[in-house]
Amino acid sequence: MKSNRSQFLIYSLLAALIVGFHIFSFKYLDILLKKSGVNGKNVYNMEFYLVIFISLVTFLLSRWLIFRGMQTAPNPAMVHAILNTSVLVTLVLSLLLLGARADFCRILLGILFILVGTIIIQFSIH
Repeated sequence: MKSNRSQFLIYSLLAALIVGFHIFSFKYLDILLKKSGVNGKNVYNMEFYLVIFISLVTFLLSRWLIFRGMQTAPNPAMVHAILNTSVLVTLVLSLLLLGARADFCRILLGILFILVGTIIIQFSIH
């Protein structure tokens, strides 16, 4: 049972990481389009196609990891609760790559709520 529990956590956390990258890729594509100028004929460059390819790969890989997590999870709600941490991956990428500014006290409070909510969900399942 312990090995299944650790497997489901690993699959779910990897899926959350990859989903965060996948979601961020949409904003990055928007930035690439704005940077290259939508009015020009040669809007799409190699970087644009590379991000599209990576986005598709991360979509497929995340779905496989979610499926594997569901196979080994005691309850599918746990996989879904852990997937919500993909928000944190998107946040970190926004801070690092977009230069976004954040109120770290609120971020820590949000992380605390995520952790407490996940723990409450886990303990509510018998």
